[in-house]
Amino acid sequence: MGIELKCGEDSILHTLVDAVQEFGFQNNFQKSLHPMQNLSNLCSDARRLSLLERNLRIRGVYGRSWSHAQCGQKKRGGTATGSVLSEAAASAFSLRQRRFLANRIIFISCIVEGSLGLHLTELEVPKHADIGSSVTLGCFFETGEKNLYSVKWYKDDYEFYRFMPDNNPNSHVFPVTGVQLNKLTSDKNRVHLEKVTYQSTGTYKCEVSTEAPAFETVFRSQNLTVVAYPDRPPVITGHQPTYAVGDFITVNCTSGRANPEPKLAWYINGMKADSYLLDASSPRVAQASPSRPSAGILYSKSLGMRTRAEKSHFQGKEAVMSLKCTSTVGDLPPDVIEVTPRLLTANSAHGIAQEYGSSQGALARASLILILLVHLRLGIST
Repeated sequence: MGIELKCGEDSILHTLVDAVQEFGFQNNFQKSLHPMQNLSNLCSDARRLSLLERNLRIRGVYGRSWSHAQCGQKKRGGTATGSVLSEAAASAFSLRQRRFLANRIIFISCIVEGSLGLHLTELEVPKHADIGSSVTLGCFFETGEKNLYSVKWYKDDYEFYRFMPDNNPNSHVFPVTGVQLNKLTSDKNRVHLEKVTYQSTGTYKCEVSTEAPAFETVFRSQNLTVVAYPDRPPVITGHQPTYAVGDFITVNCTSGRANPEPKLAWYINGMKADSYLLDASSPRVAQASPSRPSAGILYSKSLGMRTRAEKSHFQGKEAVMSLKCTSTVGDLPPDVIEVTPRLLTANSAHGIAQEYGSSQGALARASLILILLVHLRLGIST
């Protein structure tokens, strides 16, 4: 079962459509549409999954590499270039009959992007940014044998930066709410946003195009959310260094100030504490931060916990209990604070008594010295 591979972009696209139809996936295409539109529709999900280079790139899976230039060379040399495509297609599509549609999409998308040359390899947009900070966005691509025409950046589909290497000047900035761009440090691969605000939250898209006549275009997008990071880690208060079995453990956890409001949780020996042990009656505290005026109102929260110490709480040779509090803002990684009280035993009580006794002795000695100094001073004055 051979499929002739024709040279030229449009012919390759038609060849791919024929290949897919021959292997039984004609329902994914509409004959009324141009092959590029058909394949673009089919490949959109794969691009969003960003799996193109990781899994099924032709040169990685089959050890073969074919491009427009190689297509012409092989055809002139009499090599049956079609066998490269049919071997890869037959193998891949036979596997795909036992796999999900997503893998079929990835395979076709790899062929199309490898054939056309233009390929967006990586988009760097952080998921979160601290309000008032600077953020660098990255867009990296390969144009193959084509010349770069433009790189455009959008926020929520509004263009804010354009790079065109053949123009003078080669970059242009457009006003968009929430975007304060440093033009001097931005280029075809990176743009630098300064002093981001809550309005900087949005979907950022990089769009890359090559020159005429094809004007091939690829793009990718990623969401950025601006929050006010906590100004400090959470703090645990009320805990004791040791507890005896039956003692009540009453502790409180207070978050730093952030926006949105932090969410607190308690863990006992790694297990989330039951809700009936918690005391969430403390109201949240809302106030502005003089040191972070752009952050607006920031919020802090407290969460108490009360439980009775049980022997099973104290684990290991050291008989230690883990009390952990986590503070989470949005879907940022949580801030964690932990205290590890020990079980009160005869030995630990003796150690505490010794420590207390030594401190009491030091206090008594200091008091005696102070009294002697006072008497000495009084004697001198008289």
